[in-house]
Amino acid sequence: MNGFEVCQSIRAFSDTPVIMLTMSDQDEDVVRALKSGADDYVTKPFSVEVLLARIQAVLRRAKFPEEVARPEFHSGELVIDFEQHQVSVAGKEVKLTDTEYKILSLLARHPGRVFTQDQLLEKVWGWEYRGENHILQVSISRLREKIEDNPRDPKYILTRVGIGYSFPKLAE
Repeated sequence: MNGFEVCQSIRAFSDTPVIMLTMSDQDEDVVRALKSGADDYVTKPFSVEVLLARIQAVLRRAKFPEEVARPEFHSGELVIDFEQHQVSVAGKEVKLTDTEYKILSLLARHPGRVFTQDQLLEKVWGWEYRGENHILQVSISRLREKIEDNPRDPKYILTRVGIGYSFPKLAE
């Protein structure tokens, strides 16, 4: 498959942003790429700064589906009120930092899904923090101290050794 066909195939099932990188700067190729579903078209050679700026622009314009709207999330004694941005354990409110809330909320909205450390860093802090695993590990540790009965044996924020973190899959 060529790039145009790949883009059309992606568009058949996803609205994920697509930027085509190519050697051709012919108008007909640019038009064909955009009609195939590409969000932007960059010709080689290009500078890293220009590519990053184009990626950021495409992501700003991207329309991602809203999170599943549910006012509250319950798992055992943990309750997350998404509308009020409040967390409680065993009926007692737990004061979380904005970062801790973002981590917990992201994991709880996707029970059973394992997020890599880089995915969490990017979604909570931004793409420029990829690779800064220590920041994430410290935040996870502090969050566990606040919500877990036994932070050394967590039941809410699970570690997937060598991969990342997850919230346990909810019972059906």
